Amino acid sequence: MRFTRDHLTFKALCALDEVVDASRKQPVEPTFALRFALAYLYAVSGKQDRATYDSFWRTVLGKDDRQADPQADPQADYNRGTWACTHLQGICRSVGVVYNVQFSQSMRDSRFRNG
Repeated sequence: MRFTRDHLTFKALCALDEVVDASRKQPVEPTFALRFALAYLYAVSGKQDRATYDSFWRTVLGKDDRQADPQADPQADYNRGTWACTHLQGICRSVGVVYNVQFSQSMRDSRFRNG
């Protein structure tokens, strides 16, 4: 069975959604899987501007300028997760996906059903 581009795009977005959840607890590690998901989505987006992708990367790694020191700010984890989700929505738009409650739920259902 061959996967369609839409199916692979959905899977890559699910991977980023998982990273968003993880980033709500602490900055995430810069894994190859994360790099690949971002690179794949950027490649299929056809966009020239990768600012949203770069911002997502910096945010989930805890390297975004807007983020406060996690030791000094008890809301740092919450803020990181919120910004990461905002960037994920921009990435969704760049690949032609409407991010709404139903789509968010379908990503979560797929993640927990498959893994």
